[in-house]
Amino acid sequence: MKRAPDIKSVLEADVQRLTEALMTGRISLPDGRGLADVGLTEADIYYELELRKQLGKPVRSTETVAGLIEPYLEWVRLHQAEKTYRDKKKMLFAHLLGFFGNMYPDFIDRSLVDAYKQKRIAEIQLVGRYEGKRAVNLEVLCLQALIKWAHEHGLCSEPPVRTRQLPYRRPLPQPLTYAETRAFIDACEPFYRALMLCLYHAGLRKHEAFKLMDTDLYFEAGLVRVAGKGDRERYVPMSAMLKDALLSVVRPGLVFPSPRTGRVLVDVRRAIERAKKKSGLTRRIYPHLLRHSFATHLLEAGNDIRSIQVLMGHQEITTTQIYTQVAMPHLKHVIASLEAGCHDVVTAGYKEGVTGPRNPLILKAGDESRTHDLLITNKSVKKKRA
Repeated sequence: MKRAPDIKSVLEADVQRLTEALMTGRISLPDGRGLADVGLTEADIYYELELRKQLGKPVRSTETVAGLIEPYLEWVRLHQAEKTYRDKKKMLFAHLLGFFGNMYPDFIDRSLVDAYKQKRIAEIQLVGRYEGKRAVNLEVLCLQALIKWAHEHGLCSEPPVRTRQLPYRRPLPQPLTYAETRAFIDACEPFYRALMLCLYHAGLRKHEAFKLMDTDLYFEAGLVRVAGKGDRERYVPMSAMLKDALLSVVRPGLVFPSPRTGRVLVDVRRAIERAKKKSGLTRRIYPHLLRHSFATHLLEAGNDIRSIQVLMGHQEITTTQIYTQVAMPHLKHVIASLEAGCHDVVTAGYKEGVTGPRNPLILKAGDESRTHDLLITNKSVKKKRA
């Protein structure tokens, strides 16, 4: 008499077969038809795989991921920043819903999250997107935030699983040189020149500058009030050049309204391309690059990193420390000055008395230093004697 197969062994074999098919891309039905022929997706197969693994376990979640998305986004809209809401909505509907939508949060384990990572990395490499691993890490964090919210509101029994992030190192920014910065900003039309100076002379983020109101400008005190990330407010000093540029364009309400709609400005790519063409620059320029240049040039000018952190609105100083790597050639030059002595010219070979990107430090008798920011009047500044 033939012995009946053990149901556990059969399920384990099915799980192994499905897993191998998914990992090797050989996903097809016994009759040779593919998933698309019967209206199935890889997400359906993953879901069936997980259900088989969880056979016998009760469904403790009251809603699938798809059913949780809308109430979760309403909560995000109410409690988090507008940009956070937009980013999470995009990640949930564009990527996470298609994979996890039919799953119950309690069934989403580490293996499913790892499978999602593999799938997304393959998709990103296929279309040549540049975000790569960082984008996938953000999507997984978004999923974990949704499940955490559901757990705290009694909509599922288990908290989100913890997974390791994909290894990612953010590339170092390549700031503009001083000559490039001046050429680019001088080539901008008055309206966009004031906007770009907000990014370079005050270190504002793009969306911070776009939302500036006339009530945020304190011309008598020389300050700009900035509503930063997480609704954290900071005040940034206003340079004379920035003040003049803002006075020439300021009006009641938004400082930089869209010329087409009158509402909040959305895109400045065309204005940037016009300025690039007029200035003769060919390298890639985008708004945040001016903020990178702001921090790098301040550091090269000898300003302490704590002051730069405050001006940039960074919550953690580790975020600001990236600019110490960008300015490393200058910092090495500072160290070299120790060997030369504080009363010697340590930049032999460059034009005496003038600083620049390749000549950031000159120490001479008299303790006199001069800025190499071409957008600031080149006045000698007497340093206080100890």
